[in-house]
Amino acid sequence: MDDVLLSNFILGIDRSDVPVGRATSAMVGALGADGYVLLSDYAHTKISFEHPELTFADYCRIPEILRLGYACKSARTTPSVDVYYLDTYLPKPRGWHLAIKTTSKREIYVATFHLVNLKELRRTYNRAIRTKTLIQEPKRELARRISRRAS
Repeated sequence: MDDVLLSNFILGIDRSDVPVGRATSAMVGALGADGYVLLSDYAHTKISFEHPELTFADYCRIPEILRLGYACKSARTTPSVDVYYLDTYLPKPRGWHLAIKTTSKREIYVATFHLVNLKELRRTYNRAIRTKTLIQEPKRELARRISRRAS
């Protein structure tokens, strides 16, 4: 991901779709498309209004979220994947939810992006295991343990 492209996009200098990360092989199988995950002007505007707490640093974490988070198939009609990530290295653990979807042109776009609490992470992880929709396990052992601990 190019930080300069992303910062120009967020500042409104260049509003063309910007690549924010790459889908993992597990996500590619569920989405039916391969390549970079793109952030559109429409999605960014929607996310900015609904979640003003997100910062530039959060958007810079998207490649890490895609690579290290756990992913599950979404119940939406279009091929989509929900990715959740818990960063346990911060002074207070912080979690994110990133939803990505495939368009009819087989491009992958960010559908939504926001912060989630630990209870939500545990709930979605346990539900994904129970319903067998988990397609990518969390990559860090500590995050995996925290996500699985009973609420």
